[in-house]
Amino acid sequence: MSQPDPQKHPLSIFFLSEYLNKVADEVNFHSGPGDAVFDRYEVVFGKALEVLQLTKESLRAKSEFNFDSGDSSKLEAGIATLRVVNALQLMGNNEDHFDQATEERRGCGHCQRESREEDLLRGEGSYETEHGWEWKIL
Repeated sequence: MSQPDPQKHPLSIFFLSEYLNKVADEVNFHSGPGDAVFDRYEVVFGKALEVLQLTKESLRAKSEFNFDSGDSSKLEAGIATLRVVNALQLMGNNEDHFDQATEERRGCGHCQRESREEDLLRGEGSYETEHGWEWKIL
């Protein structure tokens, strides 16, 4: 299994180095020539940080995006979440949509639960109103 190049893949080093030191994960990091797998991770991390307007440190501070445990299912779930964020942005949902949806929830007088900042990162795009459950794509 190859390791990311610190010069070419600084985000991969930041998010994945401890994971890669603990686990020989041939499923997610197959052996082979080139750095294509780390090129893809670099794009996923970079675009998601841009869309969410977070620093790499603040994203990694969220347990869902700290992969140091070596748990491959946690890695796969976290990467899937970041890919969804990136896909939504490509479909026309930009930073303003993420922020606006959160602000609408905070200002909704009919909300049955308190809005949490982590909702965006967990992909929870719903809230309960007096009319039942309404789902929003964030």
